[in-house]
Amino acid sequence: YNLHELINKLSEIEDLKWIRVLYLYPDNFSDELINEFKTNSKLLPYVDIPLQHISNNVLKRMNRHTNKNDIINLLNKLRNNIQNIVIRTTFIVGFPGETESDFNELNEFIQEYPFDKLGVFSYSREEGTPAYKMDSQIDEETKEIRRSKIMETQKTVSEKLCQRFIDREFEALVEEVIDDTNYVGRIYSDSPEIDGVLYIESDSKLEIGSFIKVKIIDSLEYDLIGEYIDERSK
Repeated sequence: YNLHELINKLSEIEDLKWIRVLYLYPDNFSDELINEFKTNSKLLPYVDIPLQHISNNVLKRMNRHTNKNDIINLLNKLRNNIQNIVIRTTFIVGFPGETESDFNELNEFIQEYPFDKLGVFSYSREEGTPAYKMDSQIDEETKEIRRSKIMETQKTVSEKLCQRFIDREFEALVEEVIDDTNYVGRIYSDSPEIDGVLYIESDSKLEIGSFIKVKIIDSLEYDLIGEYIDERSK
């Protein structure tokens, strides 16, 4: 199977409600896969693409088979074709040879092409890897400063993007009980363990593992707050 064929086959399983695909490489994102996101109601419009960097200089040193222009074209294509899409990515700062200009280019890109979800890691020098012997290694303090700057940028971006969910209704998965009237779950926009959560307010008892309808009433930097909609009372 190609990936889009496998997803299509999985969606035939009646009890399988949500399909979420993680870690899709940008240089291997086919039109057929994009079409599957458009047409398959079980495939969540959530795309996780590990871009790693945006500077062509750094991408080349990382031996990535893509470039900035290709990445921009892909992001535009995804956003133009997949309704309500949420895009997650990860970046690495402090890779050997990353200049201040390379870093600034990345920081500006995140503001120009905002991502719903973003993780950033400092490059870790591992013996036995090609990058271990590269020249222009970055000191640990600089790496941490750069990582913190990216996270600060993303904090502002995420807070703004989360607000677009307010006053809208979504299907949610209940995952945890806090107390008699408060629960934790998530909607399609959040992947387990790596993204934010949905705090659910409900006067009715909710079962862990159940799918319910919620209305988003507020948002935090990375999380959402919603009210349970009891469709039985309608």
